[in-house]
Amino acid sequence: MKSIYLVIFSAFLLVGSGTVFAAYNDVTLTTSLSQVVVGGVTLNVVGSSDSVVEQLEVSANSFTATMPVNSYLKVQAVDRYKINHSVSPSSNYVLAEVCNASESSAEFQPLSNATSTVTVTPDSGTVCGGSTSSGGTSGGGGGGGGSSTPPPAVPPAVVPPVIPPAPFVAQPSPVVLAVSPVFGRTLEVGQSGEDVRRLQQLLNSDFDTIVVSAGLGSFGQETDYFGLLTKVAVGKFQLKYAVIAGKEDDGYGIVGPRTRAKLAAVFAITAPVATTATVAELQIKLQQLLKQLVILLQAQLQSLTL
Repeated sequence: MKSIYLVIFSAFLLVGSGTVFAAYNDVTLTTSLSQVVVGGVTLNVVGSSDSVVEQLEVSANSFTATMPVNSYLKVQAVDRYKINHSVSPSSNYVLAEVCNASESSAEFQPLSNATSTVTVTPDSGTVCGGSTSSGGTSGGGGGGGGSSTPPPAVPPAVVPPVIPPAPFVAQPSPVVLAVSPVFGRTLEVGQSGEDVRRLQQLLNSDFDTIVVSAGLGSFGQETDYFGLLTKVAVGKFQLKYAVIAGKEDDGYGIVGPRTRAKLAAVFAITAPVATTATVAELQIKLQQLLKQLVILLQAQLQSLTL
């Protein structure tokens, strides 16, 4: 049995037919790109800036993550194999699930006040958007009750060459978003609408109140759905500007009359919200560097096993 510890801004690769455990606080997922190989399927795993996975258990055909309240987890199949999953307790839900010709991914976030368990089981016999190579069963002859044919063995991953990052633009031109900070209704978890998208854009214009660093709800990818990540960002805004006394306040994470008034005051009705392309470019550059780090770690791991 091997233990591999994951820390902020590090990348990892878990390979093997056995089971790998990481105990409480050993696993911290951020915007770092982490990879887990399960049943021959390579999965990219990423979390938000403050997500902590209490325990990560990797077996031959699946992996299980124990997630506390307000944590976030995104799993993406590199070769678009279908991602089967289950969540316990049932009060939790999948934020988003994609299975098409360009991506296979699933995002998880607990709704209840209790720690939840997410089990991910990739299906190496099904490719989202169509099969890539042979492996399906042919329809011949008759007979019933035969055992199903196991999926073909997946060849070992080939380590790609290191690709240098694209040149970084030091002083990009500013991108101005004319976003009105005026809201005509109370907003809270579960609601949808363009006013929710405007709210996320306003929150993402301040480093202290960003909704999430990458993925749905991040800068440039704001959505019209008010989820738990938006609630936490609203709470950060409320605490920053003393709209509420603390997280235990009944109004925490809810855009009520006091919060709406403070949004209008802070983001000045007549002044557009100005952001720059620097934030997005820094995120791209960071992701490129992390991918290179993953490649180097894979090469070192392979050299140690020879």
